[in-house]
Amino acid sequence: MRIRLYHLLVNSHAGIRQRYHAYHDRQKTAAGRLSSWLYLLWLNLCYYIFRQKDLDLPPEAAYYEEKEVPVEISESEASARALPGKEEILQKVMAADLVSFDIFDTLIFRPFSAPTDLFRLFGTAFGIMDFPRIRAEMEYTARLDHYKTYGNYEVSFEEIWDRIEKQVGVPAKEGMAAETALEMEMCFANPFMKEIFDKAVAAGKRVVITSDMYLPKAFLEQILAKNGFTGYERFFLSNVYGKSKSDGSLYDLVKEETGMTEGQALLHIGDNEASDIRQAQKHGFQTIRLSPSAAPTGGSSTTICITEVSFTARITNTASSTAVSSSPATVPSFTDGPGPTDPADWSSCPGTAIS
Repeated sequence: MRIRLYHLLVNSHAGIRQRYHAYHDRQKTAAGRLSSWLYLLWLNLCYYIFRQKDLDLPPEAAYYEEKEVPVEISESEASARALPGKEEILQKVMAADLVSFDIFDTLIFRPFSAPTDLFRLFGTAFGIMDFPRIRAEMEYTARLDHYKTYGNYEVSFEEIWDRIEKQVGVPAKEGMAAETALEMEMCFANPFMKEIFDKAVAAGKRVVITSDMYLPKAFLEQILAKNGFTGYERFFLSNVYGKSKSDGSLYDLVKEETGMTEGQALLHIGDNEASDIRQAQKHGFQTIRLSPSAAPTGGSSTTICITEVSFTARITNTASSTAVSSSPATVPSFTDGPGPTDPADWSSCPGTAIS
């Protein structure tokens, strides 16, 4: 009942969802969280009673509708050309003893305004118009059940689709094959980060991939290889290890498995403010944030925020915004791919629906 009510109030309209999370994610106190629910009720009142139908659209919709798309070159190439800070990033990469890369919205792009748009394509192909909502709800409940059994939320693709099969009647094997085929078709390399990645590998840097994602490791390796991302040392995937970037435990595993010691420079590059930046910093990594939603007016570029923290920074095993109690009411943000919105806390980059 709680999940259905949450989806009704939050996920029915993109504009309400984004405005609510933009406000809610800044609240750190009980009073603030209460005010965020009052704000959510007010948004729904404005939409349904006062007929403010502009709330059906995300706040940045006007910008995207008016954006001039380049015609002589691809939009991704134009973004790469406009992107500042390449030399600064390379300096950070070359100075690091270990370089970790996020996958989605960092090395790999999808041609969507929101990653969950992939589910709309799936729903259209199978004649299930409500599939994005169903897919998100089934993933969310699968993560809750996974926590009860294993003590973490790093659910597998199979667990999600076992639930979807019962809900919509599409056989799990057929559904997984169709969804992964769409992913393979739609994913393409971020040309800017491809250059950074290739130079790091060519320079002999120790390069690893670190991702929170439900898709199988073998399939993600295929996506990376198809788009030219080879030569990395290790791939640390949340659903393989039962650890995540969102609570910081995956970063500790990266350090342990790669034999990093105090005083060595660690660098993580990703797009999510919570899991790729704050948690990485808490666990001793320097960070570079790629925020694809923060393009300046008149261009489709990516804002780069570079922050530093020493390896000897205080390590904490509990994320400030995603702490898990003995009776789980929160699910960490799922930062690298399409996924559900968490009723209790969702800390993602502006404009990024779920990495």
